[in-house]
Amino acid sequence: MALRRALLPFVPPFLRVNTATLDELRAFPAFVYEHTSITTLKWTLFVVLWGLGLYLAEQVEMAPIYVMGTILYAVLTNLGDKAIDSVEIDENGNAIELPSAYSVFNRGKKRLPGQLTTEHFEDQLRHRIPGQEIEEEEDKDDEEDKDDEEDAELQEALRRSLEDVKKTKKPKRKPRC
Repeated sequence: MALRRALLPFVPPFLRVNTATLDELRAFPAFVYEHTSITTLKWTLFVVLWGLGLYLAEQVEMAPIYVMGTILYAVLTNLGDKAIDSVEIDENGNAIELPSAYSVFNRGKKRLPGQLTTEHFEDQLRHRIPGQEIEEEEDKDDEEDKDDEEDAELQEALRRSLEDVKKTKKPKRKPRC
């Protein structure tokens, strides 16, 4: 202790620590041990092994293939529903499954909230209110056809116009040779 006090003036200020900081530094390994989980250790081991694999791939000049293969593997293994990892707990303590970012991989092809679809785009173009029931175009056409068939005046006008077209048709001429 006396030696430490004697040498203290010669230690640069940025390296000097007070006793509270020194106690915190001594307690740091215990803090890390308390707050480290198996998952953290697994991921640390995974990153170290991946880095070692990258180093070895670089030695045989295949690092780009190694990185692209890793990315492809990560994408393919993370498609679809995540029944284990993608569960969120709401305020009532109920589990909520989170959907995949790719709606084709969700059960029932359920879309994500806020996802832009062709229906949303058409609603904007036609100035419709989102979520409003959309009448089918075929139903509209069928209703209009029924109204047209019941209208006697319209049917008479159509019949007369077809007769006029038949009367005004010119006979076909024979081609000159």
